[in-house]
Parts: sequence; C-alpha cells; structure tokens
Amino acid sequence: MAKAHFTQADIKRALKVAHDVGLNVAGYRIEPDGSIQVMTAEAAESAADRALAVWEKSNAPR
Repeated sequence: MAKAHFTQADIKRALKVAHDVGLNVAGYRIEPDGSIQVMTAEAAESAADRALAVWEKSNAPR
C-alpha cells in the first residue's frame, strides 16, 4: 500500500470549509488512504451528556 499524500494546507482547507459553513469542529482524522474526516461537536456526545443520562436512568421514578 502506497503512503497517502496530504499536506498541512489540505487539512487547513478542510477545517476552514467546515468552519465557514457553521460547523463546530471538534477534531479531525486522517485515514490511511489520505482522506480527511472532520468531526463536529454536534456529532460527538459529550462526557457530561453521558453522565447525565446515566444519572437520570439510575434516578428515574420506579
């Protein structure tokens, strides 16, 4: 498998496009094939949200 080629400019461009369309960028990932995946905060459930869901489930009326 050939090494994927990407530049810092490619990453900056992908992040700028995501920001320009109003996404809240939480991070990015470079895949082995060189594709860049931009992860948004909306797509990632926060630790606080998970903790609240666990608390609500354990404290639900029975």
